[in-house]
Amino acid sequence: MAFDLGSVIAHFKADLTGFQDGLKQVESGLSGANSRIKSASDGINGAILTYGKYAVAAGAAGAVLFGKKAIDDAASYEQQLIALTTLLGDQAKAEEHIARIKKDSLATPFDVPGLVTANQLLISAGVNADQAQTDILNLGDAISANGKGAVELDRIVVNLQQIKNVGQATETDMKQFAFNGINMYGLLAESTG
Repeated sequence: MAFDLGSVIAHFKADLTGFQDGLKQVESGLSGANSRIKSASDGINGAILTYGKYAVAAGAAGAVLFGKKAIDDAASYEQQLIALTTLLGDQAKAEEHIARIKKDSLATPFDVPGLVTANQLLISAGVNADQAQTDILNLGDAISANGKGAVELDRIVVNLQQIKNVGQATETDMKQFAFNGINMYGLLAESTG
């Protein structure tokens, strides 16, 4: 068998041409992939810019809402302070009472404005401020123990205010306690023996 150099060179050139064609295909494929990656990157950048604008707008809206809430809270505090000052006849006593209510609210599931309003209702019915605060906390404990919340506390306090103003409790008043998880007949029997 004779070694045919020309045949080997021709075969080598054919393989080299095939290799070069393969490299061109890889290069073309990479170019297409690069183009798709750039397109995806442009899309992601566009989405980030778009959502970034929304995020900035949402942040600004949040800041406005936070500012509005702060102003509303300050206005609510001022109204509560004025109401308690009127009821107690002294701004210093009113401020002290609100400070105690704020401290108490940390130990209850009820918010400060709701507790202040509840206190105002009882004080306006002639209950002294300290007793009103104690009564509200006791009611809050009883209502919370029964899985009830601020709505039920509001109902019970209004009910107590009505009882205090009228001077007696009706059967409907007693049912209001029961509907809100407080067995008033049992409590009365216990307290009177």
